[in-house]
Amino acid sequence: MNAFPPAHGVPTLTEVIDINDFVNEAPSSLLADPGSNDTATVSSAFERASESTMTERILGDVMNQVESVFEHRLREAMTPALTALASSVVLQMRAELAPVLREMVAVAVAREMSR
Repeated sequence: MNAFPPAHGVPTLTEVIDINDFVNEAPSSLLADPGSNDTATVSSAFERASESTMTERILGDVMNQVESVFEHRLREAMTPALTALASSVVLQMRAELAPVLREMVAVAVAREMSR
């Protein structure tokens, strides 16, 4: 079972992608010469443009997923280390604070006794 839910806006491998999304993003250089009948050149240029667009989209989606997983895994790895460090700091602070508090209490008791 997948421990990580899919990120919002990231297509899954079973999701159908509408090719019209890529057609609408075709570069204007494909449409620059409307009198040209060289459909092979236009088709080849369109395929390169749509492949480039698709590559950029997929790369962006993959990077978003990688960042999400990386952050989650980093938090998982750092939590025990930070917890141990915090416990160590608390113990050290208690050890340093105890003598100071004893001295303050001794001074306060001496003042009260002298009254």
